[in-house]
Amino acid sequence: MKFIPHDYQRFCIDYIKSHPVSALFLDMGLGRKNCDNTHSS
Repeated sequence: MKFIPHDYQRFCIDYIKSHPVSALFLDMGLGRKNCDNTHSS
């Protein structure tokens, strides 16, 4: 299965990549783990 992020997930991924120190405050079920795993890889 290929991960295709939603717009808000893409924004989070781009933000994490451009800021060396960052935190995500998202509600449950909005894909924090997907954003973090995408940044890590």
